[in-house]
Amino acid sequence: MNLERIKKDVSKYLNQKHEFIYTGSRNQTENFVGKIIKLYPAIFIIETETGIIKSFVYSDFATGSLNIIS
Repeated sequence: MNLERIKKDVSKYLNQKHEFIYTGSRNQTENFVGKIIKLYPAIFIIETETGIIKSFVYSDFATGSLNIIS
């Protein structure tokens, strides 16, 4: 999967409320609800329901570290 395809897939979720599951280091998982508010060339920004801003790289989405639950 190339980067342009990944960016296109992520852009489908822009400004829509979704549940996210992030698997970080040491297999720690974090579930949160929010929406993707900005897309940049290397990262995208998610604002959670609680107002916390999180940034992710597109490879997080491509590798399955960040999953979007519809």
